[in-house]
Amino acid sequence: MLEAPSCSVDFLANATIQSTSTIADRAAFQHAALFSPALSTWTAAIDAGYLTTFPSITSAQVCSHPPQSIPMIKGHLDQARSNAHSTKPKSVSFLPEAQAPPTAAAPEDSSTPADPSSLRTHHIYASYQPITGQIFSDPTGRFILPSSTGNKGMLLLYDHDSNYIHVEPLKNHQSAEMLAAYKRGHALFTQRGLKPQLQKLDNEASTTLQQFMTSEGIDFQLVPPHVHRRNAAERAIRTFKNHFIAGLCSTDKDFPLHLWDRLLPQALITLNLLRGSRINPKLSAYAQLHGAFDYNRTPLAPPGTRVLVHKKPAVRGTWAPHAVDGWHLGPALNHYRCHRVWIWTTRAERISDTLAWFPSKVAMPTASPVARIKASVLDLLAALSHPIPNSPTSLLAPTEHAELLRVATLFYQNLAPTPEVPPGFAPLPASSQPEPIPRVPDGSPPLPAPTKPTADPRVPESPAPEPGVPPASPATYRHRTGNAGQRRRRQKARATATASKAVTNASTRGLPPTRPPNTRSCWRQRPNTFVWYCRHLPFCQPGHHPHPASSDNGQHVPIHCSPCCQLCH
Repeated sequence: MLEAPSCSVDFLANATIQSTSTIADRAAFQHAALFSPALSTWTAAIDAGYLTTFPSITSAQVCSHPPQSIPMIKGHLDQARSNAHSTKPKSVSFLPEAQAPPTAAAPEDSSTPADPSSLRTHHIYASYQPITGQIFSDPTGRFILPSSTGNKGMLLLYDHDSNYIHVEPLKNHQSAEMLAAYKRGHALFTQRGLKPQLQKLDNEASTTLQQFMTSEGIDFQLVPPHVHRRNAAERAIRTFKNHFIAGLCSTDKDFPLHLWDRLLPQALITLNLLRGSRINPKLSAYAQLHGAFDYNRTPLAPPGTRVLVHKKPAVRGTWAPHAVDGWHLGPALNHYRCHRVWIWTTRAERISDTLAWFPSKVAMPTASPVARIKASVLDLLAALSHPIPNSPTSLLAPTEHAELLRVATLFYQNLAPTPEVPPGFAPLPASSQPEPIPRVPDGSPPLPAPTKPTADPRVPESPAPEPGVPPASPATYRHRTGNAGQRRRRQKARATATASKAVTNASTRGLPPTRPPNTRSCWRQRPNTFVWYCRHLPFCQPGHHPHPASSDNGQHVPIHCSPCCQLCH
């Protein structure tokens, strides 16, 4: 059986963010890093021991401090079940116990398979778990937007024995692309000792794919036409889509959507960490294929978070900034404590070990100065109490060792614990005994009401925009999945504002008017001139633009289309 690495932290000063931050902040941060799963799924995975290497968090702490996650609701909210709060009286059954109807069976695709030996007894027995080798596959629908690498969809493969869900990106749904994606998934399961033996798929399987499965000795079965529920991959697709949608909703509002396929590795890691294996219920589906996941070696963070990436001295200029802007894509699995980042300026992916985080959906876990001092004192006490051979503490004289131990103990005793204030409550006042209120007024004049200080007219009241933050791009997940009518109205308003700004700039500088961008084919150019005019000229109202021109009847009318022209806008 695979053993999970120990999660004990010997030096607390190196892990102050994980060990000294509030429980609510740690729970919210880890929940977002796991792609905002359902709380019941998360607590079940914690109780099953699938997340042993994650920073110390228990299911009881999650239930006491549940993260109020909007992305979780957007990804996992389902229709309310009927008869949940029915007003009809329940019928009383008079059947004997032997004729009672059987209970409902567990669903086929469960995140934690049922354990047949759930009751604790003193009996020991050996059981045989057959390996069926069943694998199900089915392509998903076309994604909202093609990625920057050209991927437009995904092929999902679901292994029944390990309960593992694997996804391969697709550039199209042609037979050659489907075969290449299936070969990558087949090679993964074969290398991990789970070679497919029985493949179940839809009737859309191409001839080349069937020939490949025959050459590999894989028996395949096609589900009946129009009966998609026979394919377990359909339920796995629903599970993956809910998980991936919740992760996309956890990203920053300005995160570019064309990077969606670069979030798939972290999505698969977090999804299979929350699912149990059928071969060994004590292991997660991820551990069944890849071994135990070590959070200390490969830390996770919320996807699509804005970060500042450290630029090494060997590749930056003398007076250049020490960091560049980027988007966090996920962990670098082949590097120790490194992350994959998309750089804004170079529009390329980079691996870095030093990042500064600026999350917008959750609070970054931090530690107070008192907590940092307390962690350092605990490290000092541990080093003095259990000295390591040939270490600096082992070479101290007995008097020096006793004096350092006395000072460290004194520091630890004087550090009063800071009580955690629950969210939504005001902190306690410094003095526990408030001043008494006099019952009889002393006759002193009342204090004047506090006046609001006036703002300095030289200082703008609205804060300046943060430098380096890109404007909201139309290719974000929020824009693509929002209201279509609202999206068209915003585009139309931007086009009108751009046209008016171009005309105003031209009139201010005394230049000949130019054709505004983002307009339709109603603009015409006068022969041998630089003047553009609207072909719906009689319908426009004069006085909107400072450049009049003579029309055919000799009257001065505007030569530029104005927002009042309903035929142009």
